[in-house]
Amino acid sequence: DQDPTELEAELLFCHAPDGIVEETLQVFQDYIERDGIPPSARIWFDPFAFYQPEDLCGPSIAEQLKMEPFKRVIECAGIRRGYGMAVVHTTQGDVCTRLWCIHEMFTAIRQEVRIHALMSKEYTHLLTSRVERFLD
Repeated sequence: DQDPTELEAELLFCHAPDGIVEETLQVFQDYIERDGIPPSARIWFDPFAFYQPEDLCGPSIAEQLKMEPFKRVIECAGIRRGYGMAVVHTTQGDVCTRLWCIHEMFTAIRQEVRIHALMSKEYTHLLTSRVERFLD
């Protein structure tokens, strides 16, 4: 049973941890504005969901992972009823080469979560130029 004081996430952002922060932020802002996602939306973005300093003041990363936070988020009804999963593509850090990102997307598909592919303007330009070179 879920604690009634816990709020379910409505949107999960999947990203490569080595992606460019400025591009990722711009993608988030554009997506939220374009799709009319309200400021009150509950968003799971893992850099803000884990205590990572490993300074003995909080739980270790290993202790947190034992609680299976991703599984709890992706399986919650809020994600399926809400905005689903947004997969962020930037010019650095390819989500398709990161096993954890692949795991997240595979799990989302199994849970029948809507998946949205989001691309930074820079990534879109890079991809377009590659396709144009291929077609020439």
